[in-house]
Amino acid sequence: MPEETEVLYVVHAQGPDDLYAAASKEEADTLAAKQNELVPMAKCIVIVSPWSPVDHWKTLAEQNAEDANYLRNGWQADLDRLNAAKAEITALSKNVIEFTREDFDATLNNLRRMGASIDGDNAYKRDLCDLIGGALAMGAQNTNPPPADHWGQRFWDIGREERAMQEELLESLSNLVGLAKLGAARLDKYHAALAHAEAVIAKATR
Repeated sequence: MPEETEVLYVVHAQGPDDLYAAASKEEADTLAAKQNELVPMAKCIVIVSPWSPVDHWKTLAEQNAEDANYLRNGWQADLDRLNAAKAEITALSKNVIEFTREDFDATLNNLRRMGASIDGDNAYKRDLCDLIGGALAMGAQNTNPPPADHWGQRFWDIGREERAMQEELLESLSNLVGLAKLGAARLDKYHAALAHAEAVIAKATR
């Protein structure tokens, strides 16, 4: 009685015309279905293996070895990336702890070379200028002072001082005009107002 021949199966990717050995019909069906889901253009089907049993099992062993090597390399690459990230985090943590004035200046110079210059157009500079302009305007209007110890306080104070100077000068000039209209009868007050105006002008132009 002749010996029964083992029926083996492969997946035929008709698109690239490649063959992939399978250990069983069920494995071949599963592999073909997954490949068609991932790459529909592959058009995978299951067919009877064209190889002899020896060649079929040899091909399957080579495929498994290649898959194992691929996975091993992938794991190693992931591990290398993880170690690199760990080293970078460690270095950054060290930099934060040991960040000196020289380090800060060097970092700032690098940022300037990359375009973060006071002369360049960038969002940081625009926002900073808007904040300074707003602080000056709020100070002139004597409204919305910055929180305590805020860096914008100095600009708010400048705006307040400038407006106060204008108000004082305007008041002094108004007094002069009013007294001038009264004539010599109020000459003593006219001279006092004039002296005050001169003092205000000197203060504004010093």
